[in-house]
Amino acid sequence: MSLGKIKKRNGQLADFDRSRIEIAIGKASESVGNEASKEDIVKVVTEVITQAEAAFEETTPDVETLQDLIEQELMRSGHYKTVRSYILYRDTHKAMREAEAARSAEKLEQSNLK
Repeated sequence: MSLGKIKKRNGQLADFDRSRIEIAIGKASESVGNEASKEDIVKVVTEVITQAEAAFEETTPDVETLQDLIEQELMRSGHYKTVRSYILYRDTHKAMREAEAARSAEKLEQSNLK
């Protein structure tokens, strides 16, 4: 089975796009002096896809699970600086999503009080 869909954080299904993973890893690698070559990145993504296809034969993987697989594969392949940058990026964006959700909840609460 091939990865056709991925479950987004909001629960919606989206088409799987391997280039999005390659771009994300490429940016993480670039931020630490291009630790991973383009060929390394393609190998990592191919391995992540292989693992995801085996693990999710009957279900659709979610974004977080794929990102966890990416981190594991980057570490396994020795790209420690790249995985550190990737993890920091994930953590930063998680905090941004949480802050936005809190702002939205506060706005909703304020509008309900009026």
